[in-house]
Amino acid sequence: METACRTPIPYWDFMMDGAMNDPTSSAIWSNEFFENGNGAVRTGFCGNWVTPQNTPIIRNVGAGK
Repeated sequence: METACRTPIPYWDFMMDGAMNDPTSSAIWSNEFFENGNGAVRTGFCGNWVTPQNTPIIRNVGAGK
């Protein structure tokens, strides 16, 4: 897949984070990694990216709990 996309694909083992009471407090959603876990992604390396429909990337980590 990485070869086809010509870019590395990050791997995140979410097993421990998924068991957290508040998954948005995981280190993965810190400034050092992927930035915010809820709402429109405005900062970090994915900041202000848009979908093919020209809408912002929206994260709702832990919304299914």
